[in-house]
Amino acid sequence: MQFKAGKCADCGTAIAARHGERLCSECAVKERAAVAAVKSAVFDRFKITIPEIAAAARLPKSTVQRIVRQFPSLADVVPHEVLCLRCRKRPTVERSDYCEECRFELNLEIQAAAKELLPKVQDQVMRQLGHGTGVPGRVAESLNEKRRRASISRLDPTPKGKYSG
Repeated sequence: MQFKAGKCADCGTAIAARHGERLCSECAVKERAAVAAVKSAVFDRFKITIPEIAAAARLPKSTVQRIVRQFPSLADVVPHEVLCLRCRKRPTVERSDYCEECRFELNLEIQAAAKELLPKVQDQVMRQLGHGTGVPGRVAESLNEKRRRASISRLDPTPKGKYSG
C-alpha cells in the first residue's frame, strides 16, 4: 500500500495524504469543531448573518465564510457574498462566478479573440471544402485523380451493346 506525501493545508506539517485528506489530524479536529460551532450558531441559535455567526461561534469572519461556502445546507440559509474569481474585490452576479465589470471585460476579450480567429477559421474551412467546390477537399482531390487516370469513354454511363439499337 503506497502513501502520497503532502502538506497540511492549514499548518503546513508533512502528512500522508490518504483518500484526499488535506489536513493533519490536529487541524482536522479544529476544523470539525469550527464547522460544528457554525452549524450550532445557525441552526440552534438562529444567527443568519456572517458577523452574527462569527461572534456566536467565536471564529474569524473569513473562516465562517469559507465554511458557509463549503456546505450547501448552510449556503442556502446564510446570505453570503461570493467574491469575483477574477478581481476578488466585488461580489458576483447571481448564478455567475464573476462580477459585472469582469464579465463585461471577459466578453470584450472573447469578442476580440473571435474577430482575430474568424479569418483563420474561414480560410481553413475553405481549404477543407476544396476551394469553394462544395465537395470536401479529399473527395475533390480523389475525383480529380480518377478523372486524370480514366479516359472519358470509361465514364460514359449509357449502355452499349445489346440494348442499343
